[in-house]
Amino acid sequence: MNLSKPMKLLVGAGTFLPMFFIIVVSIFFVAIIASADHWGKEPPSELWIFFAVVIPLYFVVLITFIGLMVFYVFHIVKNITLSEGYKIMWLLLLFFVSFIAMPVYWIICVWPEPKEENGESVSVNTQ
Repeated sequence: MNLSKPMKLLVGAGTFLPMFFIIVVSIFFVAIIASADHWGKEPPSELWIFFAVVIPLYFVVLITFIGLMVFYVFHIVKNITLSEGYKIMWLLLLFFVSFIAMPVYWIICVWPEPKEENGESVSVNTQ
């Protein structure tokens, strides 16, 4: 499956989005909780604003993640450079440790340009 460079970048951005989202949300959540100096009273108002912003973003990231899972399954199955054993390995990794497998697969199999047998890059037909 040949992809154009902009499509590869779009898939890569979506692939790294869940990790970026988790890190940013965790940092903000810890900062809000750490700044709360009144644990016995009701939660700070920033916490409710935080949840009002994060929950809709979470659903966007979740839908993106599900779409990318479908993309990666198809890409792995259609990848002619992978042997059947590697296809099974990547599919298992994708289902069990997808947060790690998706970025690694993107770096190894999606981002590089496909090579011909003589080692030259193959041009991608975008039509």
